[in-house]
Formats: sequence, C-alpha cells, structure tokens
Amino acid sequence: MARAKLARFYGWTDEVISSMEARRVHPYLKAIERIEAQEALLGMNISDYPKMKNSDRSKLYKSIRSRAFPVSEQLPITSEDMERMIKNGR
Repeated sequence: MARAKLARFYGWTDEVISSMEARRVHPYLKAIERIEAQEALLGMNISDYPKMKNSDRSKLYKSIRSRAFPVSEQLPITSEDMERMIKNGR
C-alpha cells in the first residue's frame, strides 16, 4: 500500500521506490498526509459551514488542521497570543 501511495503521489516507479532506503522513504510518506490535509483545508467549501453545527464545524477543522500542521512544527505561543486566547475564552 505504501508503495502504491508513493507511486501515485510522487509519480515514482516501483524500481525507484525499491532502490530507496527505508529511512529516506519514511519522510516522503509522512509528507503525503500533511500535504493532503493542507490541500483539504484549502478545498473546504465555505458553503457547507452554515449547514454544520458549530461543534461539528470546529471538530472537522481542528482534525484537518492538526494533520496539516503537527504540534511539533507549530510556532510557540507568544504572550500576545496567550492574551488573545484568554480574552476569547480559548
């Protein structure tokens, strides 16, 4: 399954994938999920939002966003961000 996903996403042949070391392949596999999640965020149709409950809308967005931007790569929270979050109840 991983080979098929790599071939489809990157256009690599089975021969190319077979010649790569596992340690080199793994980052490409991880990147696929992130890229797809980022594309899903961009492709979210805003017209669907009014039909969704606020809680469902928030869950969907957070789910896709967490895959697109893993916590390990998010920027640290600044004091201004923290102040804004406190004021907004988040």
